[in-house]
This record gives sequence, C-alpha cells and structure tokens, in this order.
Amino acid sequence: MTALRERTVTAAATATRAATVESPIGALLLVADGEDRLTGVFTEGHRTEASARARALPMTRTPDGVLAAAADQLAEYFAGERRAFDLPTAAAGSPLQQDVWDALVRIPYGTTTSYGALAAGLAMSPGAARAVGTANGRNPISVIVPCHRVVGASGALTGYAGGLEAKRRLLVLEARVAGGAPGLDDDCCWAAVEARDRTADGTFTVGVRTTGVYCRPSCAGRPDRENVVYVSGPAAARELGLRACRRCAPDDA
Repeated sequence: MTALRERTVTAAATATRAATVESPIGALLLVADGEDRLTGVFTEGHRTEASARARALPMTRTPDGVLAAAADQLAEYFAGERRAFDLPTAAAGSPLQQDVWDALVRIPYGTTTSYGALAAGLAMSPGAARAVGTANGRNPISVIVPCHRVVGASGALTGYAGGLEAKRRLLVLEARVAGGAPGLDDDCCWAAVEARDRTADGTFTVGVRTTGVYCRPSCAGRPDRENVVYVSGPAAARELGLRACRRCAPDDA
C-alpha cells in the first residue's frame, strides 16, 4: 500500500498542471509540464495563446513539485529577499526566441536594457530590434525570465504581454531593493513626487529612466509615473547609472 501511495504521489507531481498564486502584481498562473519543469508564469493581464491554453489546464489547489518551489521563490522575490531564481524550466520556442530568453536572464537585477542593445548583444543587426521585441513578448515564463527588464531606447516602458502596470511595479520593486530601499511604498513615494513634497527630500531619491537623471522628490520636473523608480539616495542612483538632475541638485546638502 505504501509503494502504491508513493507511485500515486509521483504521478501527480509530474502531470501537466497549473496553479494560481497571489502576488503584489495580482494572481500569477504557474504551469508545469509532465517532467515537473516550469513552462509558464502568466499575469492576469496576459492575453496570449499560451496563457489561454494554460488556463484550460487542470488546476492544482495545493502547488506541489516545481509549482511549489516556484511559488516559494516568487514570494521571496516579491519580499525583496531573492534576486535570481533556481528552477527547472522548459519554455517552448524557436531558436531565436530561445536565444532571446537566454539573454534575458543575464540582464542584471535592478537594471534595464533596450531591445536594440539586446539585439546587439546577440550579434544581430540594429534592425533586428523588432524581432527581438516580438520574441521578448512571447516569453511564457514572465518574472522568472525577466522580460520586464527590457524597455524602449528612450528608457520608456513599451509593450509588455503581462500588462504595463505589472511591468512598472516589477521595475520599481527591483530598483528599490537594488537601491537599498526595500521598505519604500510605491504609492506613498509617488504621492510625494506628485505633491513635490519637500519634507520627503532626503528620505528617498527619485530616478527617471527616460532622462537618465535622479532627483529630489520635490523637484519641479514632472516625470510620468511609469518612468520613475525610487532608491535610498544619490549613491544608489549612481549605481544604477543615473546622473544628478541639474534643476534640483540632489547631491547638495
């Protein structure tokens, strides 16, 4: 009887299945294949063929195997306690897509790159940025394979299969953690920036991807929210490759 139970558990753990876990960017749909490898992580905003097929799979109420491991590691990631994932994955895709997805996991945590730079890193022509963008958008294992770290050439957020708000929140989270300010609240920081609140100066520094500068919360500049991240101070902003804003002189005491 014990051997039979063990075989039953093993079979259940290796069946193609899916599970839903909650996260700060909404419910995430996790998918595993018959060899207990992660094949999909989809946000609620995903409206792709792959996500539609995933939603038709048998749902597991209690994640097991790689689904449980993925749920645990994602929880650590969103808590600011994990920067890289250690999970068996198997995403189905063309050779170009596989090359792009492999390149995504090499983008350092807390940083971004452009589609053109990603293409250049793969020894592709500058005109290949669109093909790279298409492959990026078809990445089925979001968050864990960090397609959210690829932005437009100007630094602005561009199309993201999982939804631009999810992409923004992921980039803000990573910048906060990498910038030494994991406890900052996204909404509170943005409220201070919108109000140009001088009392917030010195409590955090604002980074703007599209201009490449960092500012005081009270800076007179008016960045769009989707282009803003928050870090602990000027030194952390410089670590992200940003330069001081001339308007608000954030390095001055």
